[in-house]
Amino acid sequence: MALTVLAVGAFACVPTETAVYSEDDVVLLARLITAEAGDQPYEGQVAVGTVVMNRLDNGHWGDTIYSVIYYKKHFARPKNYYIRNCYKAAKAVLEGERNLPDYILYFQVLKERYFYGDWHCTIGEHNFYGD
Repeated sequence: MALTVLAVGAFACVPTETAVYSEDDVVLLARLITAEAGDQPYEGQVAVGTVVMNRLDNGHWGDTIYSVIYYKKHFARPKNYYIRNCYKAAKAVLEGERNLPDYILYFQVLKERYFYGDWHCTIGEHNFYGD
């Protein structure tokens, strides 16, 4: 299925190009969102998906959703199932919905004490950081 990818600049979505994502990509992203943010609000689930897509767009972590998600020790292992809301968030992100700027590349659970750059915001129980 061909989807229009949108770039975020100051939270305004602007169409940039058309990309193709498979159902396998949607399911893998949904399984990762379930692992990382399954118990978080929908906005936090979209934010986790946005970080994955920001990394994909950045290119440092690989050139496929799979390579970004499985990049050494950067994300939790995707669950072997997904929650319906996480599937909805994954599909929305792959269709271009973003709720963080493109320079936000990291997040962590609030109780962790590692810092990954400049703090941007907190959504649910996750802090989001940029370079």
